[in-house]
Amino acid sequence: MSNSNDIFVSNGTCYSAAGKELDKSFIPCGNDAFGHQTCCGAGDNCLADNACWGIHGSGYGSSLTYMAGCTDPDYRDASCPDKKSIDQAWIALTLCDDSDGAWAPCSQVGNPTTLQPGSYCTCTDAASTTVAVKDTNTLSSLASLPQRTGESILFFPGHTPTSLPVHPETSSPGSPQGSTGSGNNVGTATQTNPHSPSPTGPGQGPTSSLASHTSSPAASQSGSASLFPSPAPEPSSSSLSSAAKAGLIGGLVGLFLLLLTIAALLLLRRHRQQSLRGRSGNTKHKPRYSDTSSMPTVPESDGHAISEADGKVARPWSMRSELEGKEIGRGSNSEERPGVPDAESRVNGHAGLSPVAELPGSEYFFGPRTGTKNE
Repeated sequence: MSNSNDIFVSNGTCYSAAGKELDKSFIPCGNDAFGHQTCCGAGDNCLADNACWGIHGSGYGSSLTYMAGCTDPDYRDASCPDKKSIDQAWIALTLCDDSDGAWAPCSQVGNPTTLQPGSYCTCTDAASTTVAVKDTNTLSSLASLPQRTGESILFFPGHTPTSLPVHPETSSPGSPQGSTGSGNNVGTATQTNPHSPSPTGPGQGPTSSLASHTSSPAASQSGSASLFPSPAPEPSSSSLSSAAKAGLIGGLVGLFLLLLTIAALLLLRRHRQQSLRGRSGNTKHKPRYSDTSSMPTVPESDGHAISEADGKVARPWSMRSELEGKEIGRGSNSEERPGVPDAESRVNGHAGLSPVAELPGSEYFFGPRTGTKNE
């Protein structure tokens, strides 16, 4: 590809004024075939407001912010820096004290044609001096130039040309530039150069606030093009790629299968619970061991169960003269009440049983007892 067809190479001839060529050490900040370009020193950075920056020499003034020229031989294009009527190949710029972005022009002692450390220059009051640039305290960096023309330019993020240039009208360098771009015509860069360099000096950070660069309107000349043209229209958000559609369909199918699985598990659980309730309803009740009484019982003479004791304390036999309110005599009830000795037996001390405490109903605890009677 020839240099005239590559928008990313430095190509063209630089001028410091109308009809005055700059030294060959100055090269364009873009391809002149796509429109007139600002010129800076080879290897330096192209800044906003048609300015440049680079390191030249050492000591005071070696970190040099300056203006030089452009590729328009008539020096009327918006890309041509306004050097405020200073007729020199290049001038330095100095930031005025407490001015919030006012840069004053500084002429160079000896009128050098090549770059060198800048001459001593100060600006203490922007209101009382000429201002070449009114922007910010740090001028945005747009691109880093190669060492010679015909080589590729490394554009900083947000300032890479992406399409064919447009051809708006140009303005004269004397028109106000303000905080516009490097003098190139209207256009917005939307892509990032994968080889964009890191910033190396003041105002060279990639966080540039100038994503678009607008030229001042004038009717003096037409036919120049922009290094930073308008981007192609973005694709409609309503249109989806086939991969996105496939992913969407796959996600919906997966969601449907998940819901179906959850519903099946819920139905199975409900059916199992109903089956368990049905089986428990048909089972007859079997009494547990705890349902039966734990109180010991003894049979009565008539076959009914009674409690072992009614809780009353019985007195000893020797302290009772009669039982159940009945008088005990010879032959009275000894046969009817087996186990109870008669009076004669008690007198003679031959009782068949020793005195015991009798509890109500105790006569029914055991079978009939046979008493012994002394003849």
